[in-house]
Amino acid sequence: MSKEIIMEKLDLILESITIIHERMDTINSADEFVSSPFGIMLLDSIAIRLQIIGEQTKGIDKLDKRLLPKFPSIEWNKIMRLRDLL
Repeated sequence: MSKEIIMEKLDLILESITIIHERMDTINSADEFVSSPFGIMLLDSIAIRLQIIGEQTKGIDKLDKRLLPKFPSIEWNKIMRLRDLL
């Protein structure tokens, strides 16, 4: 059961990464995020997707404390804390 839930969380993370990547394609500088209503909307939507990534990562860690440490090159704590920061 928890394996299925973890896979769902990983799918949500992947979906969010894909959406962020697609939305960032239209941005050439950080100023573009605040120079128009469209830029602000993009910034808001990207921030929400980053929150989703952090939330799902926390959920994975709660379900299986042994999974994330298998990938020590990824700074999981920073990913999980980013959600709180946003």
